[in-house]
Amino acid sequence: MESVSILHCADLHLGAPFSGLPSNIAAERANDLRRAFLKIIELCKTEKIQLLLIAGDLFDSLHPPDALTDMVRNALASIPGTFIAIAPGNHDAAVFDSLYRYHDGWPRNVYVFTGGFSYLDIPVLNVRLWGAGFTNIYQDKPMLAESRYTDTPLLNICVMHADLIQPGGVSQYNPVTEEMIEKSGMDYLALGHIHKRSEIRRAGAVYFSYPGSPEGLGFDERGERGVYLGEISRGVCELRFYALNRRTFMDIGVDTTGLQRQEIITRIHDELRADKVRSADNLIRVTLTGTVTEESSISPEYAAAALSDVFYMVLSDQTVMDVQPDTIRGDFTLRNIFIKKMQERINQNPSDESLKLAMKLGLRAFNEKVGYTGSDSRGSLA
Repeated sequence: MESVSILHCADLHLGAPFSGLPSNIAAERANDLRRAFLKIIELCKTEKIQLLLIAGDLFDSLHPPDALTDMVRNALASIPGTFIAIAPGNHDAAVFDSLYRYHDGWPRNVYVFTGGFSYLDIPVLNVRLWGAGFTNIYQDKPMLAESRYTDTPLLNICVMHADLIQPGGVSQYNPVTEEMIEKSGMDYLALGHIHKRSEIRRAGAVYFSYPGSPEGLGFDERGERGVYLGEISRGVCELRFYALNRRTFMDIGVDTTGLQRQEIITRIHDELRADKVRSADNLIRVTLTGTVTEESSISPEYAAAALSDVFYMVLSDQTVMDVQPDTIRGDFTLRNIFIKKMQERINQNPSDESLKLAMKLGLRAFNEKVGYTGSDSRGSLA
């Protein structure tokens, strides 16, 4: 049987606001998502892809801005030799006023599944294309179904946004089980929704996979990101993973015990070099553990200045501070009163991380000689 070349992608989340990042970094990350999408279009050209499967959440919202949708339509129109199937997901569901409902706005080589499980024959590709689209942000009933119409000489290929669950499990995002996949009669099932890439798996005679998000969207989406591409034929799945992310989310941990500030920075740089990554391109979370003195404690501002070559860095300070009271002028100093009061509260609420952070910030203020304007140093801390 003839094979068909496919590219399977999902969860691009174009237009994501990245609201937790500084505005300049958020804008650059939004550009990264567009670059990833345009790389997919370029791959369709260079790899002569016949069928592009977009398994949901192409956009991050139900109503993306016109400039973004125009860019997407123009890019899809630029690959007329590739047939494109879109299965809307929970973020970009085909609601009643969705851009997916305006069929005249899409290029002729694009087909959007805007409802329940259905198929479209594409004889020139030797494919019976199946799919289903979210029509609401929640879809708690399974959309994948067994069908007698899979008994065809055409390849049965399906694309949908779905949540793979265990038997007896529940999900609000189109739940599917391996048993359902096995009974579906598909040759390949292109899934989206799970942002972590899966291996190419098999349920009975049905191959299926999640490609994951092509650009990581947070520190829970680390490592290489990309798409699956290759050939599908009856009983044969020859897809390979293709990494295309520009930036990588990284986690670095450093035990600071016994280290001075510059030694801590050196350890972080060593970790970066060990991972053989370009820190200028990546988003890095540095987690500090161990015991530090006030002199070796690192503030986010200090870390940002010392690691200025990093594209974006967040500091997670989980250190325990070795606090030493003033001894030169006796016990009765503002700093010592602060230490005593804060330590009492920490002892009463040992799991309250905000109190430990308050202790660190307060001591940092003392060390940086922040002025005290109160008239009575014996006043209690609120």
